[in-house]
Order: sequence, then C-alpha cells, then structure tokens
Amino acid sequence: MGVVHGEQVRALEEHGASTGRSLEWWGMIFFIASEGLIFANFIAAYLYLDIRSVPRGFILPSGEHLPWQYPLINTFILLVSSGPVIWARQGITKGNQRQLARAGAARRRFGVVAATGGIVHAAHSRLAAPPRRPARRRQR
Repeated sequence: MGVVHGEQVRALEEHGASTGRSLEWWGMIFFIASEGLIFANFIAAYLYLDIRSVPRGFILPSGEHLPWQYPLINTFILLVSSGPVIWARQGITKGNQRQLARAGAARRRFGVVAATGGIVHAAHSRLAAPPRRPARRRQR
C-alpha cells in the first residue's frame, strides 16, 4: 500500500487508461434522471389541474365521489410487496435458491392480488360512469 492515490492516477493517465466513470454508469444516471423528470412532470400537471379546477373534490361524471378505498388498498399492497423482493435479494447474496424461489412465489401472489384489486376498481369506476352518447355528426 505504498502507492498514493495521486500517483496511481498519474500512472494510469500515462498509460492511456481512463480514470473517469464508465459509459454504463453515465447511461444509468441519465436514465434515472429522465425517469425522475417524467415523474416530476406528472406531479406538476396534477398540481396545475388541481389549482385551476373548482374545489369540489374528486367527482366522477355520474356525480358520485371517486372511491379512494381501492387505490389505498393497492398502495398498501405495493408497499408490502417490496418485502419479498428484499427477501429474494438476501437469498441471492447467500446463494440460497430455495429462498429465492419462495420469495418469487410470494411476489407473484402479491401481483395477482394487486391486479385483482385494479380490475375491481376499474369495474366499479365504469359502473359509476354514465353511459356515453354517440357524437353527433356536423351537417354542412
């Protein structure tokens, strides 16, 4: 350990080796940044529409209030389903394939539960919406 970091860098530069970050690292940084910007734009659009609208709450076209129970339950399921992912990662680091398989099966069960909740929520929203009328054609 007699070589100081500065000497290592100078030695690498003399031999033409790169001392910066890899292209894959920069690609991942730009990918994460772009995903963050997309998410920030969705939040900004939501806030813009919320500020510009009349304060009456979340009301469906039929006049009923938007049910908040289904999204709340699915959010809870999403947060709890990260547990099997952490459990699977621990199985991978230990080399325990049985733990990995069990965690994958638990994650799939959470996915089925979340998908079922989404289907029930969508069906409830469609039933609450008024029937759509066909658009009239403009006569010339």
